[in-house]
Amino acid sequence: MRLRILPGHEDRWDRVLVSLDDITARVAAYRERTEAERYARGLFNHSPVSLWVEDFSAVKKLLDEIRQRGITDFATFIKVHPEFVTRCMQEIRVIDVNRETLRMFGAADTADLLRNIPRVFRDEMQDSFADQLQDLWNHKTSQQREVVNYSLAGDPIHIHMQFTVLQHHLQTWRRRPPVFAAAIAGSWHASCKAVACSPS
Repeated sequence: MRLRILPGHEDRWDRVLVSLDDITARVAAYRERTEAERYARGLFNHSPVSLWVEDFSAVKKLLDEIRQRGITDFATFIKVHPEFVTRCMQEIRVIDVNRETLRMFGAADTADLLRNIPRVFRDEMQDSFADQLQDLWNHKTSQQREVVNYSLAGDPIHIHMQFTVLQHHLQTWRRRPPVFAAAIAGSWHASCKAVACSPS
């Protein structure tokens, strides 16, 4: 609804133009979108497997930079420069995790886990992450591999990781702020599904 006092009637307000717009469709679309986001968030939070949403855009930028420098043999490059792998690991930004992830890694809440990410991704993870980078270098944006992470108590967790870059984030590997970008996919923005296995 919009109101406008007609010219010449500003003192008495005896001629007011009222205009109404039918926004039923807009309100219905908003409610439908909100309900879909609530439903997706519920699936994410209550999934029986560990789900991660991560922002890999800084990693993509690093890969693009060395590609622009003329590097073609990435396998040799990371053997000569293992610090590049470490740098890429440090540039991963975890955006969200679900409840099963908190249980699996023994975190009190999401903030607790995010503060302790270096304790989760360490040791053997360096080698498996180098393999992951090699696949990403070769434009393989859907991957599966077995990796070892660590709980906040220091216990090794053997997991089967599925990593996928969302189609609409292939150019940036970044996730925008909206609540639920992906539960079983991600993007340089990546979402990882980690299924706990019995430690060997």
